[in-house]
Amino acid sequence: MKIQLIMGPALLIALSSLVVACGGGDSSMNQNMIGPSAILNGSSLAGSNSYWAASNCPVKMELAADNGFVYWAADRTGTISEGYTTWSPSGDSSLSTGGGTFLWIASVGKIEGSTSSKVFAADVLVTDATNTSQLYPGCSFSLQVGQLCSQCLPHQ
Repeated sequence: MKIQLIMGPALLIALSSLVVACGGGDSSMNQNMIGPSAILNGSSLAGSNSYWAASNCPVKMELAADNGFVYWAADRTGTISEGYTTWSPSGDSSLSTGGGTFLWIASVGKIEGSTSSKVFAADVLVTDATNTSQLYPGCSFSLQVGQLCSQCLPHQ
């Protein structure tokens, strides 16, 4: 009888450790913290009420599950552009966009963070119409309230 009492609690501890290690514990441990799907601002841009702004790089973006992407970007000369394009996953932790007119965010790489944490970090590549690219490494983004550029959205 004493063996069963000692083994009972030990077995419960071992099983509960196994459940947590296999993803059955706290749901916050299961959240995707890497890649573009972790930083979505909504199912569509029209219904979104948040966007991302970098504190240390001249870029802002808003991306939706339907692949809509609104951007605001500046190059090192101070030229500013904003617009709408589409995005697609590029590897596990990056995204690439469909381009722009004269200056746009071409890609966002090494994405780490999530909408639920309200912050993420990434490398951002800004490209212009002459195919000149500028890399902004280690951009720190925080979640902002509102829409980035409602006039940039395509007319429905």
